[in-house]
Amino acid sequence: MTRRIFLVVLFLSQLSNHLLARAFDLSDSFVRREIGQEVEVLEDPGGILTIEDVRSGPASHQFHPGESPALNYGFTHSAYWIRFRLSNHSNQPAWLLQIAFPLIDQVDFYREEKKATNVSVGMTYPFAAREFQHRTFVFRLKPDPEGSTYYMRFKNEDSMQIPLILWTPDAFFAADHNEQLILGGYYGILGVMAVYNFFLFLSLRDKGYLYYIIYISFFGLFLLSQYGLAYEYLWPTWNTIARKLNPVLAAALEASTLLFTRTFLNTRINTPGLDRVLRIVLVGAAIASPLGFFLNLTHAAVLVVVFGLAASIGALIAGVLTLQTGYRPARYFLTAFVLLIVGAILYALKTFGAIPVSFVSQYGMQLGSALEVTLLSLGLADRMNILRLETESAQRDLLAQRTNSLEAQKELTNAYARMVPGEFLKMLGRDSILEVRPGDSVQRTMTVLFSDIRSFTELSETMTPKENFDFLNSYLRRMNPIVQRNGGYIDKYIGDAIMALFPESPEGAVRAAVEMQKELQVFNQHRIADGFRAIQMGIGIHTGTLMFGTIGGVDRMEVTVISDAVNQASRMEGLTKVYGVSTLISESTFRELANSAEYSLRMLGSFQVKGKKDSVTILEILDGLPEVDLEVRKATRSEFERGVFDYLNADFIQAQRHFQLVLDRNPADQAAVFYVKECQEKTLPRQAT
Repeated sequence: MTRRIFLVVLFLSQLSNHLLARAFDLSDSFVRREIGQEVEVLEDPGGILTIEDVRSGPASHQFHPGESPALNYGFTHSAYWIRFRLSNHSNQPAWLLQIAFPLIDQVDFYREEKKATNVSVGMTYPFAAREFQHRTFVFRLKPDPEGSTYYMRFKNEDSMQIPLILWTPDAFFAADHNEQLILGGYYGILGVMAVYNFFLFLSLRDKGYLYYIIYISFFGLFLLSQYGLAYEYLWPTWNTIARKLNPVLAAALEASTLLFTRTFLNTRINTPGLDRVLRIVLVGAAIASPLGFFLNLTHAAVLVVVFGLAASIGALIAGVLTLQTGYRPARYFLTAFVLLIVGAILYALKTFGAIPVSFVSQYGMQLGSALEVTLLSLGLADRMNILRLETESAQRDLLAQRTNSLEAQKELTNAYARMVPGEFLKMLGRDSILEVRPGDSVQRTMTVLFSDIRSFTELSETMTPKENFDFLNSYLRRMNPIVQRNGGYIDKYIGDAIMALFPESPEGAVRAAVEMQKELQVFNQHRIADGFRAIQMGIGIHTGTLMFGTIGGVDRMEVTVISDAVNQASRMEGLTKVYGVSTLISESTFRELANSAEYSLRMLGSFQVKGKKDSVTILEILDGLPEVDLEVRKATRSEFERGVFDYLNADFIQAQRHFQLVLDRNPADQAAVFYVKECQEKTLPRQAT
């Protein structure tokens, strides 16, 4: 009985080999052939069969003929064995076998030629392990005339596609050369469009161009990965994660497609209901992209395909609905996307195994996308043109409606600016005078400048009221620009006096004081030429903390400054009359000067502020004096300051000697005259004694 079973098995094995041996003869009549129907296929659900099992074991009798030229079994966990036998009766010594689907995890190829060999390649192996350095899997065959048997084992977590193509070497390399030229031109178009629109984005700052660039970039990377070029050129050693990158890039492409679609079609306005759906799909695809690194490849691929179908259908519906609203750029969108969407659907159906692998299903997206990106770029230009025209039209209407009101508002604003300085609003953090309320205030460290015309009361008594106003306005028109030019602004006018604030730095106040004194000299020249007498001006400058804000009620408010610093600046202006000088600054202002050496200064002494225990040191600004007075005071400055030092140390006799030496050289130095008198009064009791 056992012997009979053995003979039956042996007979069946020989019969199978005999049938296989007659399956396919190579001749000179063809150079390329898809052999999916010329091979035998065995499904291995558990993936446990070995080459010995399928070569001579019971599994060797379970093969069945291939059902299509390009074998496709969709998503499956099974391993698949392929068996075929070739007899070479051609003049071609060697042939090439190509597996035209690059995304296969593992391919084990067993050759039983004159010398049995086997090789293992796939996405789980480094690219350098391949017999041919090609994006697909290519094997060299040298079948015998009597026949050589070949076995192949395929294992893949993704879609199981096994397009087997037999080539002569010349035909393969010629076809590959042409395909490389086509692919180079295609990716060149993508690159040129990306760079072109990138520069448009830099120029126009429209986010539609940015989303378009992101879309093109992910489209190109996905196709590079899908067709094996990325593994060949970009990451040939990343075999651990290269296979994972395909669903990751696919999901990123789907998210960027919807991001661009929503912006290009303005779905938030044109189709708000659909826009909410698109946002949900967009977020889902964006989440699915990084998840592709962690999910099982089959699950990730299914997830990507589902989102791809949803994104394609959603973009198509959005284009149709938006076109119905009369939105002109939707025409470009639909024209560009219809081929791509059809290609995406065909590719998805092919991935699921619902349709066979063909040129259209395999390369549909790639063929249509070159025209698609060009049309979308034109659509973006048309969209920007529409936006520009709409904006210009709206601006013209708005300008026409608001011309009169803007002119009135401008005049009103200018009037308020003359009454309430813009700096006041800035310090209070207000954009408009309308926002100012009673009690608004801010505490700041600022420099206060007080200026006053000497003996103005006596002068005004010689003029009529109108002459007084004319005089003051001619004087103030000269002084106001100087304050503003140096970073200050006029807080208030007190008769002939000016109170100015400098929020930024005391340098502005000092420069303004110097320029005001020089401008006064020019003003006096005009007055003398017109028969009027010259006038003098005193300036006091002090830096300190001020409370700046509004006082009053809702119906009547006033801007004011409340601080001891204001009183000190006013007192210092008054001291210019006592010392007979033009400009005084306090020690606090001097210490805040970034470059005090820029100015000609001399220490003038100190004075007691009313209500304060500490004295305030004061310095005279010599700059701004007539040139003759400036030079003589600079020449006697050292002697003068020695006198001040001795005076402050109560050595009045020695101080008087120094001041007298100053007067010997400059009898017009009123400050020295003041100190000589003070020293004499201090020493009179001692001399009498």
